[in-house]
Amino acid sequence: MWKRVILLLPLCIAACGGGNNAPAPRPVPGNQPAVNQPAPDSSAADRRRARELYDQATAKIHAYDNTAAAELAAQAVKLDPENGEYHEQLGYAYEKLGRYDDARDSYLRAAELLDGQSRARCRSHVAWNCHMLALAAIKKGDNEQAVRHLRVSLEHNPAGTDVWLLLGDTQMTLKDYAAAAEAFAGAAGIALGEQRYLAMSRQGQALVYAGDNEAAHTVLSALIDEGAFGFEAYGWRAYANLALGRKDEAERDFMQAVQRTTDREKRAEYEAALKAIAESR
Repeated sequence: MWKRVILLLPLCIAACGGGNNAPAPRPVPGNQPAVNQPAPDSSAADRRRARELYDQATAKIHAYDNTAAAELAAQAVKLDPENGEYHEQLGYAYEKLGRYDDARDSYLRAAELLDGQSRARCRSHVAWNCHMLALAAIKKGDNEQAVRHLRVSLEHNPAGTDVWLLLGDTQMTLKDYAAAAEAFAGAAGIALGEQRYLAMSRQGQALVYAGDNEAAHTVLSALIDEGAFGFEAYGWRAYANLALGRKDEAERDFMQAVQRTTDREKRAEYEAALKAIAESR
């Protein structure tokens, strides 16, 4: 009897899965634990998602849906804030929406992250958006704020002739004539043709108002020597000469100004100056 039990025992153990040598049960597919598997890289996933959002925003820009583009680009920036492309795209969408302050900030960040031509392009956009902010400030009568925006614009694009001229005009409004003269000089240094003549004329006027009549005389004489016409150079140089006590030179300039001006009010003004000089002799 015992011999029979001993002979059957191995068969029972094998059938029941017992014993130290029994094979482990085969796991059910899909339910096995993730043993020793690496955790997913969340940053890589964020970057992939950011690129998808960037591509979607690009498609929205091409479809002229800049509101949606800005929303998508903002999400891309949040997921991958060190990618300058995404900041630039967000700046572009904001710019198209007229959100010039937000556009400026996005382009500034993009310029910090990008290099080469991409950085130069972003800085150019910073300058343009600051120019637009300045125009809006002028419209509101906030000329001090406009000056600040224009200065930032020129920091990023010193070749902005229109910005130099607007800065000079704004400072003239603020009666900061010395600063205005510097701005007009900046414009004259890079402008060509008629725009250069305009800048020189405005520089001369600002210098007269600032009381720097010798400098005004030099600038206006250069303008006259270049043959510029229609910028009242003789008239303004006459005022500089008059302030310097050079009545004879002032008289000659006023006479030239009377003959050259096409502005009736200016002509009457110059004739009155000539009469005052004659009466003072």
